[in-house]
Amino acid sequence: IIQKSKNCNEHKALQEMVDRSTIPEALIIADRGYESYNSMAHIQEKGWYFLIRIKDGHGSIKSNLELPKEKLFDLKINLNITRKQSKEVKELLKDKNHYRYLPSNVNFDYLPAKSNYKDPASFYGLSFRIARFQISEDTYETVLTN
Repeated sequence: IIQKSKNCNEHKALQEMVDRSTIPEALIIADRGYESYNSMAHIQEKGWYFLIRIKDGHGSIKSNLELPKEKLFDLKINLNITRKQSKEVKELLKDKNHYRYLPSNVNFDYLPAKSNYKDPASFYGLSFRIARFQISEDTYETVLTN
């Protein structure tokens, strides 16, 4: 994908390449910085697989999950993503490993950008594993995969 420099967006380019591809089956391997619910959803919708190395610190998908305290783990996550913040949904959102709210300023192509307060909550199901493993005596990596 070739983009104009002022409109350059690597996430959007990845999503467009996934959507346009005619390859029936693939494994997308991505480095840190490519983690996003939207990219994972595009790959999931295509029926492909992903392996994405993610940041260990704050601001990552990992930081919004309740993970084991151990240094090593492998956890299956079935996340229901919504844009709704009704009283009922806020109760569900307390379960961080199963529900996630995305504000309208976060790109996510599989839910309406906004919803009327009278509309029922819409959810998009995203399934993945998050695994943390040791690669040297004091170094660990964390990956997302489906």
